[in-house]
Amino acid sequence: MSLAKIQSELKVPKGNFNKFGNYKYRNAEDILSAVKPLLAKYGYHLNIKDEIKMIGIRYYVVALVTIFEGDKVIATSTAYAREAENKKGMDDAQITGSASSYSRKYALNAIFAIDDGVDPDMTNKHGKDQPTPQANNTALTNYRNIINKLIAKHGLDDKWKGWETVKDPMQLIQVIDHYEAIEKQIRADKRNAK
Repeated sequence: MSLAKIQSELKVPKGNFNKFGNYKYRNAEDILSAVKPLLAKYGYHLNIKDEIKMIGIRYYVVALVTIFEGDKVIATSTAYAREAENKKGMDDAQITGSASSYSRKYALNAIFAIDDGVDPDMTNKHGKDQPTPQANNTALTNYRNIINKLIAKHGLDDKWKGWETVKDPMQLIQVIDHYEAIEKQIRADKRNAK
């Protein structure tokens, strides 16, 4: 499969430097610049689509990367980035743009199997304390409540057994997506039945 060849041939150096955090990094534009020639070499093209999604009380930018061979979908990858409530020196559009860039980078990392090793985004505090376990537990509780409401609202069978024990908020967001898609289909079916 040519995607595997692209993944093995793709080299994206960390050509940017964050003076504040004192680390090198790559961004979505770096990945796209490096991968476009390889996609052309193997007859593929890609599409990136952003969607704004409200989960609980927070907005997320969801990036969907799709690789095509002609009209045939070869692979997809999705990544989420939460918009900051506020960020010093940024207006609302810049905050959304920043979340978009971040989610696109990680969707591209996933689809092209780019390993960041120790990711500065995960280790650098930028002068701030890391989220506390209490904050993470609050997010998990909020997501579980959303899931339970979706299940109860429509009398859905809980086909994703085990989600109650998930400790990763991003995995719970995927469960929410699953149930929201079912809810959307139920609403469409009701409209069509009228």
